Amino acid sequence: MSREKTGGRFGIIDLGSNSVRLVVYASVERHPVLVFNEKVMAGLGRSLASTGRLDPKGIERALNALRRFMALREQIGITTLVVAATAAVRDAKDGADFLDRAEKICGFKIMLLSGLDEARISAQGVLSGIPHAEGLVGDLGGGSLELVPVAGGKPGAGVTLPLGPLRLMDLSHGSLAEAEAVVERALGEQPWLKDYKDKPIYAVGGVWRNLARIHMAQRNYPIHVLHQYVIPARDAADISRVIERLGPKSLAQIPDVSERRVEALPFGALVLYKLIAATRAKEIVISAYGLREGILFESLDKKEQQKDPLIEGCRDLAGRLARFPQHGNEFFK
Repeated sequence: MSREKTGGRFGIIDLGSNSVRLVVYASVERHPVLVFNEKVMAGLGRSLASTGRLDPKGIERALNALRRFMALREQIGITTLVVAATAAVRDAKDGADFLDRAEKICGFKIMLLSGLDEARISAQGVLSGIPHAEGLVGDLGGGSLELVPVAGGKPGAGVTLPLGPLRLMDLSHGSLAEAEAVVERALGEQPWLKDYKDKPIYAVGGVWRNLARIHMAQRNYPIHVLHQYVIPARDAADISRVIERLGPKSLAQIPDVSERRVEALPFGALVLYKLIAATRAKEIVISAYGLREGILFESLDKKEQQKDPLIEGCRDLAGRLARFPQHGNEFFK
């Protein structure tokens, strides 16, 4: 991977189709401790489907965010930094030009992920947080949908499909009916999805997390933790259909809908509904871990990867807060 190889705090800048995000972890370890997280909704891929190029305003927003994040690097004390670019930059005619400008700001080479790399790393991220996951990982970004089987603690051969909400909105000129035909056609070309009947879909991505928040609110769920939150497939399909039918004004009035996601939410809901129909999955399991955590996970050695994240998290907490942290080790001999 393209990064500066030093110790200490580990940072990742994710140049996505919709957002540019900086996350910083205390160090490279099995249980990542998040110390900083900032996102800018740049919209790099907003006009990609119709023009084949990155959105001009999105380019400037993304580069400005990158300048800010590189300035923050010294303030936060990041010593190892990875910058990764995904679907929009990968697919755009002017993606290489954008990378040249971005690399001048960074001062080192940016990692441009292929579709298969993006799918694999996203699945590794899910497995890093849910080691015993068995089913199908679906990572919905602004420009693409990655679908990857997971079993036995390993990702299988995945695919990347141009079904991100931003791309669908552009391709369909904002028409959900046109977008529905695009999604049906793309998923229909993946007959292997039928193998995931009665299995879980591990859902990654901000739009799908928003749907989970709505479900939580409907059920008065008392614990507002999204990671590993389970939605029965029928509930997820019902919510998706309702969201599709609501206009922007109605969506904006829902307390648990992020203002920045209002435009994309119906298209993300459409993709989830059609994916449930294609797989006949049993349930949707929300994963807070995805591409960024996968990058961190792949930086660990094999021995460290085999450790249980819950136990390592408890050890970390005990080490920082307990009077005699070594006592806990007696339970795991």
